[in-house]
Parts: sequence; C-alpha cells; structure tokens
Amino acid sequence: MLAMSEIGVALAAFVAIPAIPVALITGFRRANAISQPVVELADAAGRVASGDLSARVQVRGEDEIARLESEFNRMADQLGEALNEETAHRNRAEQLLAANRLLVSSVSHDLRTPIAVVRSHLEALIEDPSHTEEFAAIAMRE
Repeated sequence: MLAMSEIGVALAAFVAIPAIPVALITGFRRANAISQPVVELADAAGRVASGDLSARVQVRGEDEIARLESEFNRMADQLGEALNEETAHRNRAEQLLAANRLLVSSVSHDLRTPIAVVRSHLEALIEDPSHTEEFAAIAMRE
C-alpha cells in the first residue's frame, strides 16, 4: 500500500509542479488583458479632463470592457459637440452685443444732434425774444 501512495505523490508532483508555472503565466496574461484597457481608459479620461476632446480609445471585443470603451468614446463625442455648440452660441451672442452697442451709439448720436440744435435755438430765443417766430421755425424743422 505504501507503494501506491508513493506513486500517487510522485504522480501529483509530476503533474502539479509543471502546472504551477503554466497557471502563473496564464493568470498574468489574463490580468494584463483585463487591466490594459482600463489603463488606456484612465489615460484617455485624463486627456479629456486636460482639454483634449479628441482623445478616444480603441474598442476591442464585445465584453463589458469593450462596452465601457464604446460608451467613453460616445461620451467624448457628445462632450465635443456640446462644447462646439456652446462656442457657436457664445460667438453669436458676442456679435449681437457688438451690433447692439453700435445701434445704441448711432441712436444716441442721432438724438443728441437735433436736440442740441433745438436747445441752442431755445436758448437764443430766451436771450433775444424778438426773433421768436424765426427760432421756433428752425426748432420745429429739427
């Protein structure tokens, strides 16, 4: 009976010892296959956070990691579109404000000139009431 258990131990050692390095190599490869896409996603997220909205990741496979990669790319696309739209709205608002300033300046000038003429004629009328009709006619034209 002892011989059978010695054979079992020898057989277990013969099978188990080579299996350990194979298991370790396989485990490291799988861990790297899982962690590499996550590292790439983290790097891309950092680039987007720094303002690089062109950062994208390569979608590989159809598992949960691939879905996360795909959703990250979609999110970056939508963020870029939203930022472009916001920039366009801001530029349009700046154009409208500039046009508004120009309009206010023009209207203000156009109102000041006739009012100044009318005022000067009214002041002249106060100083010399003998020309009432003449000053009133000029003021009415303005």
